[in-house]
Amino acid sequence: MLCAKRGTYAVFVTLGLLGACGAGSSSASGGGGAGAAAGEAGNGGAAAGGMAGASMDATGGKATGGTKAMDATGGTTGSTSGGNGGTGSGGKAATGGTTATGGAAATGGTSATGGTSATGGTGGTNNATFNCTQFLGPNVTGEWYAAGFENHVDGSKYEVKAPHHSFVEDWANPNHDVWRESACKGTYSGCETKSRCAGNAAPDRIVFVTQTGNYLGTAQAKWESEIERAITTIKAKYPSTKRVELMTFVRSPEGQNCGNETTVSPNLDKAHQALAERSNGFITVAPIFRVPNCSAFGGVPHLTAAGNKIMGDIIGKQYAAR
Repeated sequence: MLCAKRGTYAVFVTLGLLGACGAGSSSASGGGGAGAAAGEAGNGGAAAGGMAGASMDATGGKATGGTKAMDATGGTTGSTSGGNGGTGSGGKAATGGTTATGGAAATGGTSATGGTSATGGTGGTNNATFNCTQFLGPNVTGEWYAAGFENHVDGSKYEVKAPHHSFVEDWANPNHDVWRESACKGTYSGCETKSRCAGNAAPDRIVFVTQTGNYLGTAQAKWESEIERAITTIKAKYPSTKRVELMTFVRSPEGQNCGNETTVSPNLDKAHQALAERSNGFITVAPIFRVPNCSAFGGVPHLTAAGNKIMGDIIGKQYAAR
């Protein structure tokens, strides 16, 4: 079942973990404006599925004493691609423990060698600027989030809201079930906000994982209009929002296709970049995140437990460094 997908800039960090490719893999499209790499056909989406982060506490909701509990209700969040495009300062440690290779990354974000890619992104921002960052998107996002993302960041300043099957057009509708905080059942199960920021602080940064049903065939102009409608609703729901960062789901290794909903359309990456360029800094583009190989995927676009752990670590380290 579809869940979510999104595109962004491009910059890579490839992590040589997991076994050999088990499904086809996608090639990433370059970040804003740069065309997608040749093998990338369309953007992926999240499928149905429960939360993969077994280590998370199932008591969900509010943080107490600095520790946060993750609600593990069934059919919760899903993973997507993404990450935050850092400032690209040289010598900064990149994902997977590798070190950045000198100087600033040309397209934003930290450039690193080897291992899983965390490529590109625009407008990297010091985390101290934000009191509460919410990852908003389909349930595959919540799966890697629960599998280790908060091990690398200040968990009191992060939360996730990732209902099953949540598309951009759903987030654009202020009355849609994806916005519920209770009775989250059926198609949009897992709609509750998990691992809330300390003191139930209102989100001031939204990392928005974008997806739609026709993820391969949607035109750039349509992506832009739907995302703009969703951002209008996000600002109405969270008036405290200072920044919206656009992200896609976790993709196949560059030049590969791991199967349905593991690739992203160049139209989505271009739409993300165009929206950022005309937003006067309010919208930024997250880096592209890729699995080390296709065996990281289980029932695509969902990752295996090991794949979620790897990507939760990689994405968490990227956000911790910004």
